[in-house]
Amino acid sequence: MKGYYRGVVTSLLQIAPYMGILFGTYEATRSSLTMSHTFSSRTSDFLAGGIAGIVSKWAVFPLDTIRKRLQVQGPTREKYVHRDIPIYSQGIMHCMKEITRQEGIRGLYKGLGVALLKSGPSAAVTLCVFDGSLRAWEWIHNRPGKGGTWHD
Repeated sequence: MKGYYRGVVTSLLQIAPYMGILFGTYEATRSSLTMSHTFSSRTSDFLAGGIAGIVSKWAVFPLDTIRKRLQVQGPTREKYVHRDIPIYSQGIMHCMKEITRQEGIRGLYKGLGVALLKSGPSAAVTLCVFDGSLRAWEWIHNRPGKGGTWHD
């Protein structure tokens, strides 16, 4: 049963800063792009979402690496294709210290490029849908005939 929760503490430590950085970067970038009048509001939303996804993923990526390394420590690790997976049995800090000792600080960022290729577009779509949903909600509650006026 314990194996199902391996890496969950690292996930919980990662999610709060990730979401804070994601939304903070999104709002700041979106405002900047919208104020420049170079892009439409929808395009600004999409670009800001992509930038926010990349920045936030980059910021918390070491925790993501640690989480993944801890998760592969299960009882069937001997059956993996790569049998030389290091054992990190003493938790988050031990795992981080061992990665940096054995692989250097760059070891915490292994796979970052691929993760950024995924996180940018994913966050762009997610945040565009989020903002579109907020606009739709606002329109429903403020549409003509309900006492309010429609606005973009």
